[in-house]
Amino acid sequence: MTGCETLAKRLCLRKTPSPREVEQALFKLTYPSPEELERARDILCHHFGLLGYPKLTLRTIGERWHRSAERIRQIEGQTLRQLLDVRRL
Repeated sequence: MTGCETLAKRLCLRKTPSPREVEQALFKLTYPSPEELERARDILCHHFGLLGYPKLTLRTIGERWHRSAERIRQIEGQTLRQLLDVRRL
C-alpha cells in the first residue's frame, strides 16, 4: 500500500465527510501560486471522483497537466497530507 493510499484511507476512516465538507477543505488548501492550487484540487477531484468529477488514472491526469504520473502521485500525497491537517483544525 502506498503512502497516498494510506493517507486516503485515514481520511476515509474518520467520520466520512459530506461533499460540502470536502469542498470546504479543498478551498482551505494553501499553495504558493494559484496554478499549483488549481492543479492540486484538480488532481484530487479527478483521481478520487470528488465533487462530480470523473475518476481518472494518475497517468491521464499527468497528461492533462504535462507531468509524469509519479509527479502527480507526489502532488496528490502533499495535498492529502494538507487535507489531514485541515481536518484536524
